[in-house]
Amino acid sequence: MTVAASKLVRIGLLTPICEIDPRDSADNISDLVLGQVFDAPYAIAAGELQTRPLLFEPLHPEGRLQYSAAVRPAKFSDGTPLTAELAARSLRGAKILRDKTTIDVRGDRVWFTLTAPNPRFDLTLSQSNTSIVLDRGAQLLGTGPFLFEQRPNLRLLQSAKSFRLVRNPHYAGTNGVDEVEFRVFPAAEDGSPRAL
Repeated sequence: MTVAASKLVRIGLLTPICEIDPRDSADNISDLVLGQVFDAPYAIAAGELQTRPLLFEPLHPEGRLQYSAAVRPAKFSDGTPLTAELAARSLRGAKILRDKTTIDVRGDRVWFTLTAPNPRFDLTLSQSNTSIVLDRGAQLLGTGPFLFEQRPNLRLLQSAKSFRLVRNPHYAGTNGVDEVEFRVFPAAEDGSPRAL
């Protein structure tokens, strides 16, 4: 019996990850890494004008300042099904949404009541800091294609020379990569990325 070789992608970083909760993330390196573990409700490709549903069905206007969306079938990396209640709980923890919307659940739909008009609220929900997180206390779980190989500890990740993400066995999409290894190569004193 032949065992297939693992498909591994290596990515070099100039700085370590700064956050492990995407709802608190505000830097590109953390967003790059966490975007492999956590999904936002919607996505938008560079140059595109319309968002693409990921975890939610398209937003439905319910009034001048209200929108609702049904949650699509998905599972977190431990197999827990995504529900409207779990999605709403996660979004209530997103700093970017504070003071901008009230988030409620009615049946299988997440309801947003905005504090000011926003005709492209779907764009807000495509940002990485609105990713859906299942908070298990010491562990944050996502619905993305990967999960941390070892339970992430921010202090350890910030000092690690490398760390790995492995395939999420409950990911609903397709993925041709088995593992992603991130290696940190700090910039030289003059700021150049020679080690990279």
